[in-house]
Amino acid sequence: MMKNPARTTLLTFLAAGLIGAACAGGADQPLPTNDMPAAQPELQPPTSADQVAEKLPYLSPHGGPPGTRVSVTMNNLALGDSVEVGFGSFSEHEIIGTGRPDSNGVFKTTLPVPASALPGPHFFFIARLGGSPIAVSDPFLVTRADGTARLRGQITEAGAECKVMKGVNDELYGLSGRVGSPAVGARVTVEGRLATGSPCKQSLAIEVTSIQVDP
Repeated sequence: MMKNPARTTLLTFLAAGLIGAACAGGADQPLPTNDMPAAQPELQPPTSADQVAEKLPYLSPHGGPPGTRVSVTMNNLALGDSVEVGFGSFSEHEIIGTGRPDSNGVFKTTLPVPASALPGPHFFFIARLGGSPIAVSDPFLVTRADGTARLRGQITEAGAECKVMKGVNDELYGLSGRVGSPAVGARVTVEGRLATGSPCKQSLAIEVTSIQVDP
């Protein structure tokens, strides 16, 4: 991935203000734009009042292996803005697409997760073209090719439906399946896969196949 010190500083600044709301979670190739044909049905703009108020990009899906095509939608942009989409962490990222919002201020695009992305939580961010980042998405979990992942975190809730684990970037995972009975506050290592049809309310839901309480 390309390192961009100026963008890194801006992203670190954004982390303090946006990541809590978000979790409440080839160089010679032409950049994709929002004019690209989508590989999956077009999403409607998010209707959540919180998403509109906080100007958070909406993702679908929220996880998958490198190459997964992700729909990114964002409201409340200014008509005439040119924006770029970045992918990575708050210390290292790359620009993977550019585009413009429509006449309603809605920006939509579908972009592949870079082939170089390593397993773990990553983020999409929206920036004005050549300028400052303005929004950071919920976490996107890059998995192995088979959809599985190994995660470390701390149990923060033990609800009736799902236990909740806080990850390394304060992202929240809903845990179901073979969770066992780790206590709230326990640090754990989890193996599992992204769950479909999960009862967990978190956008990142993990069907656990094994869990270990760390020292």
